[in-house]
Amino acid sequence: MQLFNTLAISATASVGSSFGAARQATLAMSAFDGRNKVVVTGIGALTSLGQDADTIFEELLAGKCGIGPLTLFDPKKYPPVPQIASEVQDFDISKFWSPPPGRPSGVGFDPDKYDRYIHFAIAAATSCLLDGGFNAAEMRNRYRFGCNIASGAGGIGKLERSCRDLFCDGEDAVSGPDALGVSNTASQIVAMEVGACGPNANFVSACASGTHALGEAYRNIAFGEADVMLAGGTEACITPLTISGFTSMRAMCTTGNSDPQKASRPFDAERCGFVMGGTRAKRCLALCLLLSPGLPCPCPFQRVRVCYCSSRRSTRRREAPEFIASSRATRRTATRTTSRPRTRKVRACRAASSAR
Repeated sequence: MQLFNTLAISATASVGSSFGAARQATLAMSAFDGRNKVVVTGIGALTSLGQDADTIFEELLAGKCGIGPLTLFDPKKYPPVPQIASEVQDFDISKFWSPPPGRPSGVGFDPDKYDRYIHFAIAAATSCLLDGGFNAAEMRNRYRFGCNIASGAGGIGKLERSCRDLFCDGEDAVSGPDALGVSNTASQIVAMEVGACGPNANFVSACASGTHALGEAYRNIAFGEADVMLAGGTEACITPLTISGFTSMRAMCTTGNSDPQKASRPFDAERCGFVMGGTRAKRCLALCLLLSPGLPCPCPFQRVRVCYCSSRRSTRRREAPEFIASSRATRRTATRTTSRPRTRKVRACRAASSAR
């Protein structure tokens, strides 16, 4: 699990009767810089390489590639879109979630009514809490337990289906609580299901969405707004509209249909675009990290120290030959990590990623 050491950005703390005492100890320990110490204590993930963090890690070590033929829809109906993708295979939400006994119909999460990206978020969040050994019911104050699940495209699949229903069958055919596929629904539903009553937010910033969510969750804990944060990102973007849109932008790989395993070559001189799927830490996957102050926990993965972000002024290389914004974000993050921060109650903190 050492691979995930670089992903640190939210964590969990002790629960039950020792929670308050442990939190006070953490505050005293972190008084030297005015911030609570934040560590990652749980990981949940679903990608094309597996549906748990350990399996994904082993597959990565073995050099496996999750790209294969696109099966979620027939790409031949939408030429010239790619015919390959990095899909989460054999996913079944019932393996991760079941409705609580006695829950009335129509209350909370219903797999039949919500988009697949929410299914992924629920599954990853459940795995994350189990991995961290965290039970919200044991918290004295669940208003100190927050959730920040980002999504760049939200329920784009649900939105496409709603549009088809509207255009083909009229407005009465559009139904369900998630008919528009609004991006913040995943964070809200996850919070309801896990009992998180504290800070709740959703970032929509393309490929940086999940990183921004982790950075904000770090800030929530570091500055005392929450004791525990469940944070990460979820996507289910393998849909006709999404892939057609990226193809029109000339961003998708359209030359790898004959050899899917070699289609994604982001650092190759002959790279030809990206493949939709979990290979980009987004797109048809979910990643959740459990963050908390540096309270006693069985096996913390990594401490989160600081996050920062910046924005490039142009997408064209010739206008920003040195990628000033990206390097600035990196330098600022490194500086804040290695230097002693000034002591003050409130200190700005942002996610270390550069928006495209």
